[in-house]
Amino acid sequence: VVLAGLVSHASAMVSVVPRLHTHYPNGQARPHLRGWLYLAVVLAGAVSLSCQPWPHPLQRRMAEGTLIVYVVGVAFHLVPHGSLRMYWVALAADLSAISFVFSVHIIVWTGTFSAAASLSALGTFALLCTMLISLARGSDVQKSFRGLRLANNVMQGLLLSAVEVSCVPSAALGLGVACLKIAAFAYFHFVGSINASLHIRAGTVPGSWEAHDNFHVMALVVHALELLAIGQTNESWARGCGPALA
Repeated sequence: VVLAGLVSHASAMVSVVPRLHTHYPNGQARPHLRGWLYLAVVLAGAVSLSCQPWPHPLQRRMAEGTLIVYVVGVAFHLVPHGSLRMYWVALAADLSAISFVFSVHIIVWTGTFSAAASLSALGTFALLCTMLISLARGSDVQKSFRGLRLANNVMQGLLLSAVEVSCVPSAALGLGVACLKIAAFAYFHFVGSINASLHIRAGTVPGSWEAHDNFHVMALVVHALELLAIGQTNESWARGCGPALA
């Protein structure tokens, strides 16, 4: 119901939202509203971080780290890239930022030098190396090292979920955030990705709002709940929690 309402509003916004480039340099169509949600989050986040007091330092730290993926997303989706190579650079930055934010969240929960944080950081570093190798070769970033990228996404997603289940004081909230995160990435893999095996068009507006944009909304909800969850803790609690790995 909520998603249907959002789609209805998105459809009404089509006539007022500026129409930017209709395709990415690799030929993939760019839905009309793609990226504008990210811009709204960046603007709201910048105002909140600069104007509002944040009494909880861990919550602010997580918000600052999370905002990075939205800033990079704006550059990727809203800025026209003049060449295919520049598009690959922007895509590499986008994929790396997603992995980086996973590591930030795990570090905020368990500490910089915990085993969980080290494992996640290693995954981010490995992903970044594959991006640099692909760019150096002039290869399509999206098609290179796909198995390794998927394995890293699964590892970081499950690791962060385990950390949140262990750390969030409210067991229901911790489990809910973890399950929603897993559901969001399952939706992305099977419905919202470029090679999705399921073609489900529920909650979409063809040409303006596609399944991948639904995934962006789900990710935003997850991030909001993660900020709510970290706000229920204090630094000594967070540093003492985590799965056995941490």
